[in-house]
Amino acid sequence: MIVKTDERRLYYVMHDGRAIMYSVGVGREGFTWEGRAVVSRKAEWPTWRPPQEMIEREAGRGRTIPEFMAGGPDNPLGARAIYIGDTEYSIHG
Repeated sequence: MIVKTDERRLYYVMHDGRAIMYSVGVGREGFTWEGRAVVSRKAEWPTWRPPQEMIEREAGRGRTIPEFMAGGPDNPLGARAIYIGDTEYSIHG
């Protein structure tokens, strides 16, 4: 899998070298990741724990977001998540 943030594209590379391209959203400035890693975990209806700085940023805007949200249709991560290495980053939707 290759994610090209400048193109907002994810390329799923198959064993024969062909790739399937998906349009994706990417993190805001300050919430991006770059490098090489392996998929460490996949989850169906993942739980969400926003970073503390996101909680604080939203509080500064007068919005309250929970420290934890169970998986489900109202969860911003969506129905599936693919976790990247030992980082807090994931591909989700």
